[in-house]
Parts: sequence; structure tokens; C-alpha cells
Amino acid sequence: MWCSYCGSNKHNYALCPKTWGGSSARANLWCSYCGKRDHDINACPKTWDGSAARAWDEDSVSDHFVKDRQR
Repeated sequence: MWCSYCGSNKHNYALCPKTWGGSSARANLWCSYCGKRDHDINACPKTWDGSAARAWDEDSVSDHFVKDRQR
């Protein structure tokens, strides 16, 4: 995972907080499975598919979760 806008390795361009679109995307993330706001169901660590994708192929779900959000 790498952001081509600011260079961070904790999020991608689609979720960059320094862009208007990224800020909006981060604000609207919501998981319909567990209710958390730092990912959606495609990257939910409580589901088998989401957990496996985040562990083995993080780039495939990089638009679906925020790695650097304050909790």
C-alpha cells in the first residue's frame, strides 16, 4: 500500500486525507458486518474473506480500509 499523492505507506491515494476525495472516502467508510468506521465489509477482519485479504493480498482491499486512522 502506498499513496502516490503524499508518499505515505499507511494508505493509498483513494483514502489520502490530504485530498478532498480521500477525506470524503475515509469519512464514509462503514462496515455493515461489525459496524466499525475504519473499514468496510470487504476488508473486515471479523470475516474470513476480509481477514484473509488483509493478511495475504492487502493491495486487493486497499480501498476498503484505513490503516492509519486514530482509534
